[in-house]
Amino acid sequence: MNSPIPEPTDWVAAQRQAVELVRLFLGAIDDQRNRVLRLEENVQSLIYGLTDAEKRLEGQRKSIQNLELGLRQVRARSEEEHAIVQERLTEVLERDYRNDNPNAATAVGFSRDEALDDMEALISSLWAIIKQQMSGRRRHAEVVDVVPVLAETVEILFGVADMDDRLLVRNLGDQHFGDVVRKTREIRERLTACAPLHSWDFAIIEGEPLRPGQEAWNDCPADGLAKYVIRPGYIEGGRVIRKQQVFTELWRP
Repeated sequence: MNSPIPEPTDWVAAQRQAVELVRLFLGAIDDQRNRVLRLEENVQSLIYGLTDAEKRLEGQRKSIQNLELGLRQVRARSEEEHAIVQERLTEVLERDYRNDNPNAATAVGFSRDEALDDMEALISSLWAIIKQQMSGRRRHAEVVDVVPVLAETVEILFGVADMDDRLLVRNLGDQHFGDVVRKTREIRERLTACAPLHSWDFAIIEGEPLRPGQEAWNDCPADGLAKYVIRPGYIEGGRVIRKQQVFTELWRP
């Protein structure tokens, strides 16, 4: 049996097909390369955009820092100018008051410093009173529990014209309420007789380092951040006679 004779190969057609396949393959490679190039251009554009945004952000950050610095400087100058004006006004008013009431300060029989010392002693005694009162409502009162109540009580006693009896009874208890209020009013009257236009400084910026006119209370860190005013500053004629005593907390990053 004779084998079939294979048909002759069309080498020209095969060559053409091979060339066409190579052309298609090279075209696909070119397309991929172009896509990669476009992606690289897009990525580079994004990088440039991010870099430019970072530069603008840094510029805005510096502007904000400069504004904050300027604000602090303006605030400091404003406080200084206000203190000068207050001091001069107070001196004039106190002079007129003393001319009209020459025996006002001496009639009380107590000096300003003695009255302020008595105020400090009263505030010191409040710690044990408040802790005892709080311990009656719970098993044990921690420092972090007592301090805000102490600060609130001191502000009620010395920071407002009309005391809130309800809050004072809650913080001090009925047993100590009357005695504390009586001593507070006596101290305030003595200080008014010595310096009718004195003022108390309860101003505080919570979370900020201590400023001039403030000092750390008891064992609180002097480099800590302000939290509560325990003893208000005492001001006469724009002058700080007694600094604020402030409960501070250690700064934690």
